[in-house]
Amino acid sequence: MILSDDDYDGLRLWPEPPGFASLWHAYQRTYDRHGNDPIIGRRLVQLLHQADLRPRRITFVFFGGCAGEPDFEAVVRNIASIIDEAMDDIVAIGLPRQSVTATLDALIDWSKEPDSAVWFGMSWAVAVRPV
Repeated sequence: MILSDDDYDGLRLWPEPPGFASLWHAYQRTYDRHGNDPIIGRRLVQLLHQADLRPRRITFVFFGGCAGEPDFEAVVRNIASIIDEAMDDIVAIGLPRQSVTATLDALIDWSKEPDSAVWFGMSWAVAVRPV
């Protein structure tokens, strides 16, 4: 059995764009509001164990990048589109729409800096059935 899912608390941008930490935290709270778990990735081994499986291996599938990589713009635009799609939910939590859009603009500007980097890995776990 293989499980893979996100742990959104593990996303790191460096140097961090202004306002991004607050925005990302609000985005994670939209998961809670819909009955989902934004940090489920760190729980994969527990879930496998609870299903009476025997965990055997964990790792990360890397989805980050840095300035200078050919796909870096796509990595950043993916983050921006995820946030944009959740805009109404983020605003409902209490972050002003203007603040969200200003932070998204800052994110795009930040991505053009020569030292910008996104660090993110999707959790991945393997287990077997007991014999």
